[in-house]
Amino acid sequence: MTKVEGVRRFMQMFSFYENGITQLNPCKNVHLCQLIKLTKENHKVEQIMEIRRLREADNQDYKIAKRDLSYVTPACSLRRRDLSAHYFYENFISFSGYIYLDFDKTNIYDVDGYKEYFINKYGDIIAFCAVSSSYGGLSVLVRVSADITHPSEYRQYWQHLVKNHFNDEKVDTKSSDLGRAMYVSYDPKPFTNYDSVVDLTSVQVTRYSDKRKNIHYPVISDGGYQDLSSDRKKKRLIQQEDSYVPTYDFSNVNLKTKIEVINKIVDIELREYNEIRLYQSIPDTEDHLKHKAYTRIIHIFYHLNPNGSVNDIRNILYYINSKQDSKMEERMLNGLIDMVSNEISKEGYVFQSDYRLIHFSDTCGLTQYQKNRISNEINGLMRKNKSIKKIQSAIMEIESSGKKVTKAEVGRVSGLCRTTVNSYFRMEEVDISEVERHFNEDEIKYPRFPDFNEESNVNKKKKILLKYQDNHI
Repeated sequence: MTKVEGVRRFMQMFSFYENGITQLNPCKNVHLCQLIKLTKENHKVEQIMEIRRLREADNQDYKIAKRDLSYVTPACSLRRRDLSAHYFYENFISFSGYIYLDFDKTNIYDVDGYKEYFINKYGDIIAFCAVSSSYGGLSVLVRVSADITHPSEYRQYWQHLVKNHFNDEKVDTKSSDLGRAMYVSYDPKPFTNYDSVVDLTSVQVTRYSDKRKNIHYPVISDGGYQDLSSDRKKKRLIQQEDSYVPTYDFSNVNLKTKIEVINKIVDIELREYNEIRLYQSIPDTEDHLKHKAYTRIIHIFYHLNPNGSVNDIRNILYYINSKQDSKMEERMLNGLIDMVSNEISKEGYVFQSDYRLIHFSDTCGLTQYQKNRISNEINGLMRKNKSIKKIQSAIMEIESSGKKVTKAEVGRVSGLCRTTVNSYFRMEEVDISEVERHFNEDEIKYPRFPDFNEESNVNKKKKILLKYQDNHI
């Protein structure tokens, strides 16, 4: 390797984020040598070991704890970790020269054994290999010679690499995203091979800006999306958009998950639940929030309506957009719908569902005020149980270390404030099934306040409330 090649290799950078997955703006850029040092000397090693203990105990809280770890975007350097269509060119700086692969361990080996097997088999083509932060597999970087300027190109190279070099292994397909985050793990002996490089220059991929191909490529132009396929197709799409008139008729589409409530009043059970709210206000001060909200609505629509048409979701978003103080441009909105719809139709797409804990029966006969009161009480008990669990875990940890159990020590170990520890110290968890029985079998004693949801006159609301107070208080 010449001196020039060596300098170029170490100039290839990743974006580094110190404060967890919710941090979108990077702290700095790091190169491979710095990533290796961070992996060997990770200052969050205690947090990582706790995550691994939780995972080994099959405690799913490890997924939440993992969100606070530092991470890099190993495939690229970014101004901000948001590569959605509207912000890609604004945030993307350059391809790092590495393709990121996330491998799950097999049943044959433990993680250390799998790492040894993997290095022996693929050590000549991988540049970096370390055990993952949760100790469930391996984080691997492969240095490639390829010119990548768009997520679709990266995904094609990623698929070629897996198919032709790692077809025998179990790889997480989510790592095929250009901006995919890789948590910085702790591994005192990560594998490195500075001389490895996989030549992908001969691989035929569909270039994002290739106008000669009769394929639909959405790109940003004049504040919206523009089709770079044939002129005939371009004109047809524009005519379809221009000729579309929303009907605002939603009778033929599902807007929320249908939940079968077993009890008379309410079920308390975590179930999959997704809903499109037609009357939602999206803050005007944050432009990206509107883009994210509309994208999520499109995903929910196709989940609830697998056979739904593009015009159905366009009808919904046109209506929601019309209710906003600051509206998204119609051309941009149509481009977003087309792009997300195309992504959803691709093979391997997995919908990320929302969940709800509290479900009221349609025949419960309660006002919205009463439902809110019940929901608030149940949610309060769930938060109470969560605090009690933390206190109990802290007490067990303190006792196992041979220290004296004090409220101050419990607060330090659990991370709870002293007031919470004083309130729930040595308290047992609330039986949620008993709470559910109470609300379904006992008479609900909440006053039946008028339901103000449909009232538009504020003074009328006040008059009704004052009249109610005069008669009942």
